[in-house]
Amino acid sequence: MWRACGDGSGVKQRLLNLLTALSLLLCVAVCVLWVRSYSWQESFAWTGSQGAENGRFQVRHASFNTGAGRVSVRFDDYIADYAPDVRNAGFRVSRSPRPKSSGYGFSGFGSQYGFGVWPYRIALGGYSLIMGAPYWSILPLLLFLPAVRLGRKAHQRRRQREGICPS
Repeated sequence: MWRACGDGSGVKQRLLNLLTALSLLLCVAVCVLWVRSYSWQESFAWTGSQGAENGRFQVRHASFNTGAGRVSVRFDDYIADYAPDVRNAGFRVSRSPRPKSSGYGFSGFGSQYGFGVWPYRIALGGYSLIMGAPYWSILPLLLFLPAVRLGRKAHQRRRQREGICPS
C-alpha cells in the first residue's frame, strides 16, 4: 500500500511494532520469573535513613519481593530510637530457596486469588504498606497490545482477501 511522504504513519507503525515486541518480551520474562518463583524467593530492597530530632532516625524502606507464584511490593516509613545498621542501608538483594508461602497473609476481597493490600501503622507514627498480586494477573496486561495488533492484522487480511477496500 502506497503512503504519502511525511504523513508519519511509518513512524507510528515502527513505534507500535517496537511496543508490541517489548510487550511480548516482558511477557516471556514474567513467565520465567513466575516459574522461578516456585523454586526461589527473592527480594530487592532499598533502605535509607537520616537523623531526625531528639536523636531519633527517620527510616525509609522499599522492597520488591517474589516467591510462591506471587509478586509483592512493600513500603515502610518510621522513626527509630536507634541508628539503623549501616550494613542494611542502601540497595541489597537477598535470595533463599523454596519458599513455603508468600510470607504475607492477605485477607479480604480478592485474597483467595492471591491479591492483597495490607496497610498498617507502626509505633511512633510510622506506617507500612504491602501490596501483592499473583504473576498470572500481570500476563493479560502485557498481552493486550499484541492481541489487539493481531486482531487488527487478521481483520485487514480478511478485508483484502474479500476484495473490500482496506481502511
